[in-house]
Amino acid sequence: MFQKINSYLLLKHPLAWNTKIFPFLFILLFFNLIFFGLGYQDGALDFNRDNYNYQESVVIIFSILLSILVFISWALMYFKNNAFKSFYPKSGVSIFKEWLFILVICTLNLSYIPTYFFAQEKRARDYFTESEFKSRCEIITQASIFLDGSFQEGYYITIQDGEGKWKQVRRDSFDFENRKYALESLINKGYTSFSIQDDKLDSLSIVKVKKWMIANQKDSIKQIMNQFFKILDSHNLESNISSDEWFQKVYDFPEFTNYYKIGKRISAEDYYIEDYYDEEVIADSTAMEAVVESTSSHTEYDPKSFDFKVKNGVKNYYYKYYVNSKHMEDAYDTISRAWTSPTIDFQYLTLFFHIVFGFSFLFFSFRVTSGRSWLISLLTTISLGILLGALFSLRLEQITRLSSMAGIILLFLLYYFAILRNKKTKRISTISLNLGIWHFQFLPILVYYLIIEIMKLTQNYYNVSYEMRNATHFPEIEFLESFIGNFLGINLILSLIFMFILSKSIRKWRGIAES
Repeated sequence: MFQKINSYLLLKHPLAWNTKIFPFLFILLFFNLIFFGLGYQDGALDFNRDNYNYQESVVIIFSILLSILVFISWALMYFKNNAFKSFYPKSGVSIFKEWLFILVICTLNLSYIPTYFFAQEKRARDYFTESEFKSRCEIITQASIFLDGSFQEGYYITIQDGEGKWKQVRRDSFDFENRKYALESLINKGYTSFSIQDDKLDSLSIVKVKKWMIANQKDSIKQIMNQFFKILDSHNLESNISSDEWFQKVYDFPEFTNYYKIGKRISAEDYYIEDYYDEEVIADSTAMEAVVESTSSHTEYDPKSFDFKVKNGVKNYYYKYYVNSKHMEDAYDTISRAWTSPTIDFQYLTLFFHIVFGFSFLFFSFRVTSGRSWLISLLTTISLGILLGALFSLRLEQITRLSSMAGIILLFLLYYFAILRNKKTKRISTISLNLGIWHFQFLPILVYYLIIEIMKLTQNYYNVSYEMRNATHFPEIEFLESFIGNFLGINLILSLIFMFILSKSIRKWRGIAES
């Protein structure tokens, strides 16, 4: 059957047969499906443990090795039969179509890592709908006021004295809703936030809870805690206090200063000690010898909130009461980032496809020219890079650097089209064609930055203070600089147009006599 398919492609679709597009299309789709499955599996979150992924580096290394192996296997089959060297009649459209086939193979063979990360983040988003997840995050944020953590207002503020000098002074209270509260009051408590939440709405939500506390609306506070425990129960997370006990231990109306510190996990340290319930010696104050205080963000430990045990001469502190939410918050933060700042975004895709285009240009140029000229072009590129690097070390102006690089690329292309127009001999146009194909996608970007640099010089952008370099004073420059991400996407379209035009010219260029 495979022999019949191969014969059919050879006779009816020689371009597809020559590029091996169909067999490698199935192979590459199969590989991408495997990486999608690996990513989706690795994207699963454990709400009761750390979710550090130890397999990512292994997957990345393996994907790179697999891409190299596939490129080598495909290239050996593809370059074995060269229609250009055999003077097989080809239209301009077929040359462009051949490059598109190469582009498809390069895209699929380089997409293992993006596929893996996309599947990881999709798995994280699949836990909840966006609306449900936002609702859960709001509850966790509101409940975090009643858990141990940092405070919003600090001990020191900067004020201006009678002589107009600024100085720092220590304070013990802060103002909230027209009255003073101690800095250690829960009214000053910080909170947990997630990127999926709007900062302004987040702040309003916290202020609302603190106003409930001031108004002594116990039922509203209890409802938050009950909803928080429902979230914990949905993940099978166990705590050593109930919702009612939590309320009783932290709610101290009206000052909210006499409260237990409730931990988000057992240990008061930044690490989690598994053997909290083991049979090792639990030290008390009378049996203590010389021990070292364990490192922690807490400077003082309230005996009603903390207990300790000595391990290897180190006193380790533990919360007497905790709700098991620390790892859950970390998992929710991962889900939140999967919604708000996914790895595979527009910026990532534009960079990815610029790399893909670069690989396709390398294979295509080798196909339409020769191995010898391709190698000479590569050495020329390296030599030019060293030369330009040496020149740029002389602290040339930015406009000089950009214009010189853009000018060199234009020179390659102009020489190629000049040879094409004269139709006498190829001379070194084979090398200039390779260099033009490889570097064209950098040309629009260089011109874009060159335009911005010219505008900065003509509008005296560098002659004003840094604070004035904004959209108010330089709206056109600020717009162009903010538009660069979108322009990179446009640059891909320009590269497609360029290759369509160039593919038509290559057919004519192939008919020119060698030097």
